[in-house]
Amino acid sequence: MDLIVSLLSYALCIVFYIRMYARETPEPMERKAAVLPVALGMVTPFLSTVMVMLAGLLVLNVFGKPLSDLIPTLTLKSLVSSFFAAGLAEELSKLLVYLLVVRLVKPKNVYEHGVLCAGVGVGFTALEELLYGSGNIVVSLIRLPVFAMHMALGIIMGTNLGRARYAQQEGDANANLYLILGLAVPVLWHTVYDAATVMNAGFAVEDEAVVVMAITVSLAVVLVSAVFQFLVLNRFKGERGEYCSLELHE
Repeated sequence: MDLIVSLLSYALCIVFYIRMYARETPEPMERKAAVLPVALGMVTPFLSTVMVMLAGLLVLNVFGKPLSDLIPTLTLKSLVSSFFAAGLAEELSKLLVYLLVVRLVKPKNVYEHGVLCAGVGVGFTALEELLYGSGNIVVSLIRLPVFAMHMALGIIMGTNLGRARYAQQEGDANANLYLILGLAVPVLWHTVYDAATVMNAGFAVEDEAVVVMAITVSLAVVLVSAVFQFLVLNRFKGERGEYCSLELHE
């Protein structure tokens, strides 16, 4: 059952991605260009895992104990762990693959930047569903409402970095603002989401009141994130005309 839910989540990602790809005007990029970020995006979970392992070894060698033992409070423990393991490592790995894809594909407008980075998110989701979703029906059911989260974060990253490039091309002073938004928003949102859900330190406490509060916060963040992802997808759809018109030059 858990594998079925995970496959359903990924199937929904594929459907949304194909529709996103087809909406580009006057015509979409080549199909193989749209497939490339999905294929390369499947490497990102492994890349982020290596980053986390190296960071953990560095902390252990410097301080003589793991990072979790250095943080005094539950909330801070969840936030710091989520920042390094998810917000920073996973978004950085997706950024690196996205930059490689951009170099290979050479998107011609800001819309294609958004699609390509969303495609990296689709690839990430494929492996994440198999590695973390299947095998635990509860985890799979919690992940289903936020099936497009990595796509949405990819859209935010890709469109803003694409707009930063367009702004530089046009001599617009907002280039740095778009660059900051494209990098900071995915990292911060990813950090908060994981701190409230999979890395919520409150789940491991024996105090029943703390556990209930942790569950409440987790469900609230999942609900907000589910709405957030659809707002991002809908806005990207609604502004596709503007993004397609922001043409980029070599």
